[in-house]
Formats: sequence, structure tokens, C-alpha cells
Amino acid sequence: MSEAWKKMDLEGGGLQSLQLRLLRSQKKLPTAYASWLLFPLGAHRIYLKQPWFWLYPLVTLAAIGLLWAGLTLVGGVLLGLIAAAAIYDLLHIPDRVSRLNKELRKSLWLSKEAPPPPADFKGRYSDYDSELQGYVKAKEQERAGHPAPRSQSPGNEKGYGAGKRAPSFAEQERLLAELAKSRKPAKDK
Repeated sequence: MSEAWKKMDLEGGGLQSLQLRLLRSQKKLPTAYASWLLFPLGAHRIYLKQPWFWLYPLVTLAAIGLLWAGLTLVGGVLLGLIAAAAIYDLLHIPDRVSRLNKELRKSLWLSKEAPPPPADFKGRYSDYDSELQGYVKAKEQERAGHPAPRSQSPGNEKGYGAGKRAPSFAEQERLLAELAKSRKPAKDK
């Protein structure tokens, strides 16, 4: 399929405009992984709109400050904790991207930006005139591949199986017996 629709914005309240807004606002997995490389700054958490994103730069600065002050054990432990948290985040990036994109889709699709349809809106046709209603009625009465109901067929004056249901076995036997009686015997030549 052509990607030309992504370059053309009709700036309306329709489906194409909604899809373009969704496409622009969705988070991309490669971008999330690339921002993870800056985990000491918490860039991946900022990109994925997660809480506590400020904790990464704060702990990183504290660890660097402790290492500079000569407290290597405490600084090393803090760096180890931030690295463990970063690895944990790396493993959960795909889940977080899909969860965030799902929430974005829901918020866009369920937003109240589009005006509601008019009160007299009855579907896809602008006016439901009598011609259309007549056509629909004629199509509903058609039964493709089926004969007319027995009440309309010749020789069925009693109306066996009058279109309501298929005639029972007993009704079929009676109908055959009546047809046999009504036939005149063929003259032998």
C-alpha cells in the first residue's frame, strides 16, 4: 500500500485525520531503545512518559558526587543500582511502548473532538426516501433459489405449508394423495 496518505492531511474530523494524529503521536520502539542509551539521564523514561524519570539523573549525579568525594563503595553501589534498573527497563521497553500506544489509541478514538451526527441521521443515505424503502422491501421479499410459497402455486388450494414453515410429512402425503386423485387416468392407445 502506498504511503502517500501520510503526507496528505485533509485537516478534517474524519478517519484519515485521526489516523495521521495517531501516527504522529505513537511511540516508536527503535526510538525508545535509542533513548535508553542515555539511561543515566532517564531519557527513555521521559520518552515513554513514565513517572519517576527524574530519579535516574538524581541517582547518577549522587553516585558521581560520591565517587568524586572518595566514597567509592557507596558510589559504586548506587551506580550498580542504576545499571540494574536500566537493564530492567531495557527488558520491559516493548511492553511499555505497546501499553502507551494502546492508551494513545483509546484516547484519540474515544475523544469528543468530532461533532456528533445530526439528530435525523439514519445511516449512510442522506434521505431515506420512499424509492429506497420500496427497493429494500422488494429485496427482503426475494428468496433467491427458492420457489414461490405453496399457497401461490397451482393445485394448492388448501394452502399446505403456506410459507410459514415447511409442510410436515403427513401434509406432504395428503397433498400427494389429492394430486393423485385429481389426475385423470391416461387413456390407453
